[in-house]
Amino acid sequence: MDPSRIRLTCDCRGVVQGVGFRPALYRLACQAGIGGSIQNRAGAVRLVLEGPRSAVEDFLARLPARLPPQARLESLAVVETCPLPADAAPSPFAILESA
Repeated sequence: MDPSRIRLTCDCRGVVQGVGFRPALYRLACQAGIGGSIQNRAGAVRLVLEGPRSAVEDFLARLPARLPPQARLESLAVVETCPLPADAAPSPFAILESA
């Protein structure tokens, strides 16, 4: 495992459903070269980010200032962080069906 490459899973709560949150984060993640997924869940949006630790941390730090106008991020709770194998192929970012 390469500790400099991670998969971070977090739950986003607030006004994050029905306001263009998932498509906006999809575009931002693709622009940043970060893999992972985003999915509506009961009361939250599950965000999974995969990539270099520095890129993932930068993405999260910039996120509040880059939300769609109607979105309000009240909390972002990290559920899990794990290292990725150094030779793991990057996964493309995807919008998953609602759970």
